[in-house]
Amino acid sequence: MNERVDVIVVGAGPVGMTATNLLGQYGIRALLLERDATLTTYPRATNLDDEALRTFQMFGLAQKQLDGMLPDPSLSVYSGSGELVAELSMAGPKTLGFPRLCTMLQTSLERTLREGLGRFGCVELRAGHTATGLSQSDDQAVVTVQGPGGESYRVEADFVLGCDGGRSIVRKLCNISMNGSSSEERWMLIEARGEVRPAGCFSFFGDPRRPLVFVQQPEGFQRWSIRLPPGEDAKAFEQLDRDGLQALFARWKDGPKLGEVRRIRTYAINTCVADRFRSGRVFLLGDSAHMMPPFAGQGLCSGLRDAANLCWKLSLVLRGLSSPDLLDSYEQERIPHVKESIAATERVGWLFFPRGRRHDLVRRAALRLLFGVPPLREQFKRRSKAMPRLRQGAFSARPPGGTMIAQPRVLRADGQRAMLDDVVGSGFAAIGMGVDPLETLDEPMRHFWARLGARTLKVLPAGQPPRAGAGSCEEVQDDSGLLARWFAEHRGQIALVRPDRFVAALFSRQEAPEGFRSLRGMLGA
Repeated sequence: MNERVDVIVVGAGPVGMTATNLLGQYGIRALLLERDATLTTYPRATNLDDEALRTFQMFGLAQKQLDGMLPDPSLSVYSGSGELVAELSMAGPKTLGFPRLCTMLQTSLERTLREGLGRFGCVELRAGHTATGLSQSDDQAVVTVQGPGGESYRVEADFVLGCDGGRSIVRKLCNISMNGSSSEERWMLIEARGEVRPAGCFSFFGDPRRPLVFVQQPEGFQRWSIRLPPGEDAKAFEQLDRDGLQALFARWKDGPKLGEVRRIRTYAINTCVADRFRSGRVFLLGDSAHMMPPFAGQGLCSGLRDAANLCWKLSLVLRGLSSPDLLDSYEQERIPHVKESIAATERVGWLFFPRGRRHDLVRRAALRLLFGVPPLREQFKRRSKAMPRLRQGAFSARPPGGTMIAQPRVLRADGQRAMLDDVVGSGFAAIGMGVDPLETLDEPMRHFWARLGARTLKVLPAGQPPRAGAGSCEEVQDDSGLLARWFAEHRGQIALVRPDRFVAALFSRQEAPEGFRSLRGMLGA
C-alpha cells in the first residue's frame, strides 16, 4: 500500500521550504522531497523585501531572519568612468511592518527555513530523495520517488507543488512549456568575503561595454556581477586569478575592495514564464513557473509570493472549508503579477545598465531627476518592484480589494505592543476601525466565521485605551495612526483580510452583512 499525505512538495530551496512551513502552520500533512542530501552551498539570491518578511511572519520566522540581514541598503549608480551619478537609501516608512529591502545570505535563509520545519509534527523533509515520476487522477496525485540508495517507492497526495527550480522535473512531467528567452549575454559572478560592514549596499557601475554590480551582504560577504562583452571567452574569465579580477575593477578606484574570492562562475539571464502554473492537482511555484533578470532582486521574492498565495487556499480546500474552485484564483492572481514584476525588473535594468553612449546620457539624466526630486525618489522606491496589487481573483473588485493591508504595531489591552499580523493570527481576520465587526453579523454568519477559525479585531484611535475582556472581538489601539489613515483613505470601516494579508473586501458598517456574504461566495463555502 502506498504512503499517503495531503501535499507533496518537490524541491527544498527557499520557495519549497517556505511552502512547507506554511503548510505546517496550517496543520497540513506535507512531505518535502529534495534530491540533494545536504544544504546548498551556492547562494543565489541576495535580498528580501517587506512582502517576503511578512510571509515569514505568517509562520513565525520573520524576526529570526531579520536579525541576520542588513536592512535599508544604500543604492549607488556610477558612470563608466567611476563618477557617482546618483545615490539614495532604500529606507522609508515600514507600511507593511518591515524594511522595504534587506541584503541577506541565502545559505542562512535556507538554514532558518530548514530548522523551522522541525516545529511541525505534520511535515517531513526527505533529503536525497528524487521525484522521478508523476501521475494524477480525479481524486489524487501519485509521485514516484527514488531514495538515496536507489530504491523506488510511490507516495499519494491530494496535491503536488513543483518548487524544483528552472529545470523542474515536475513541470516537464506535466508537459508545461516555458515562454521567454535566455539571453546570449554572459555574466561573471564572483563571490568573495571581505571586511564586515554594518550596512548593506548595491552599487551599479555603468560601463556600456562591461557593466558591474556590487552587493554588500551580511558577515562581510560580497557579490560581484560583471557583464561580459560579446565574443569574450566565459571559461577564460572563470580561470582569472586575484590580480586578473582586480584589473577588471581598476577604473573604480573609490569603489568597494575585493575580498577573499570564494567562487567564480558565469551564467546567462533567463526571462520566461510558464504557459500555466497549474495542471490539475499539480502547481508550479518559484523558478519552476517563472524566471526573471536579477536586476531588481525580485526572483526569489516572487516565488515566496507564490507560496503565500497558494498554501492558505490549499488548507481551506483540504479542510472542507472552501470549494476546490478557489484554487483557480492562484493562476488568476499570480501570473499577471509575475509579468508586472518582470516589467519592473526590465525598467531597473534600463536605468542601471547602459547599452551605448546615447543611452548612457539619457539614463544618467533620468537617474539624477529620479533620485534628486523627493516625490520622484519615493515613487522610484515603490515602482522598482511590482506593487502588491492583484488584478483578478478571490477578492472584491472594489478598491482596496487585492492590495495588502498596512501593518503597524498596535497596543493590546495587557499593555504589550505587537505587530498587527501577530494579533490576528494565521487565518482570516475582520478588522473594524472603531467598529466591532461581529455586531453586524447574524447567527449563521457568526457560525461560518467561527468555522473558518477567523479572528475579529476592533481598532481604536490614539488616546482610547483598549479594554480587556471585550468578548470575542479583541480591542487594540493604533497610536501610530497608520490604520486610521488607511481606513480613511479607502473610505471603509470593516476590512476582511485573507491569510496572506491581502484585502478580500472593505465596506461600511451598513454594508457588512453583504460584505461577509460576498466572502462566503468567493470561497464557495
